[in-house]
Amino acid sequence: MSMPKLNDNQFLALALLEFNPFRIKSQLGDTLRSRIYNRGCKISGPGFYQLMAGLQKRGMVSSKFVRAPGTDRPVRMKQYRILAKGRKAVAEKLAFYAQFMENGKP
Repeated sequence: MSMPKLNDNQFLALALLEFNPFRIKSQLGDTLRSRIYNRGCKISGPGFYQLMAGLQKRGMVSSKFVRAPGTDRPVRMKQYRILAKGRKAVAEKLAFYAQFMENGKP
């Protein structure tokens, strides 16, 4: 089994979209970035949006603009949703590491 082509930041973003405690189908960019930051990944705002744009270009996530919750202002925020290709990438990376832990080699 070869290593899936996801770097750590990409994997973390996808995994947080896939396995969230509230079983929410999509997350606002600010919320997702905060969850990534709280896990020790110090990514800047522009770096986060570049990361997500790359995942979107690869067909792993989708995004849309939504009105910011709890405000009457016309503030728009990006909302992200993991797609089947992203779920598959997460599952493959998890399987790779599970096999490594079980056998001591990939």
